[in-house]
Amino acid sequence: IYNPARTQLLLDAARRDLVAVNGLWMLVAQAKEAAEWFLNQKLPDSIIADVYHKMQLQMENIILIGMPGCGKSTVGIVLAKIIGYKFLDTDLLIQEKTGKLLQEMINELGNKAFLDIEADIIETLDCEKHIIATGGSAVLNSRGVDKLKTLGKLVYLKHPFEEINKRISNLDTRGVTLENGQTLKDLYDYRSPIYENVADIIIDANGLSIEQTAKAIMNSVK
Repeated sequence: IYNPARTQLLLDAARRDLVAVNGLWMLVAQAKEAAEWFLNQKLPDSIIADVYHKMQLQMENIILIGMPGCGKSTVGIVLAKIIGYKFLDTDLLIQEKTGKLLQEMINELGNKAFLDIEADIIETLDCEKHIIATGGSAVLNSRGVDKLKTLGKLVYLKHPFEEINKRISNLDTRGVTLENGQTLKDLYDYRSPIYENVADIIIDANGLSIEQTAKAIMNSVK
């Protein structure tokens, strides 16, 4: 199995620190052997890695995670243009599917119910060659994280708290799952280790422009 790149079996193995890979490398290696027989010539072994990485990029998505205000949507749109992918924003998808603003749902249903709805909608995703900008709370539900990991690499856009604090002025209406009495700093301290734990790639975006951040992501997923 090579599509999705990471099945639930592979995710479970990774959690147990077991070595497990999908079948794409083997498929490409077999194709190389077949091509050598067909062409009656020896091909360099390096072609396996080249084709493997190209196929991986064609099938996988790039999923952006991080704090509210870290630039997931803004950077995601620019990155999609640079590499020719489509762009998907899960916050907007949730609003489209439910017919409600994020903040409305949080106010009416509470944080836990909202996180369940978010995970439900993420679990419906079925796409390739997309830049997916997730909501800041997408990593708080294991169902959502597992689904995202089957779709591609999770890229954490990391900023220091001071930068996030500068960027967010509408915390009460932005659709952020805050507990009673929880401050933005509390939220940052709670979520930061979660982002780092689930991320496949961490981009230190502090001080980078939107274009520089997009290029850093592009170079990291090659």
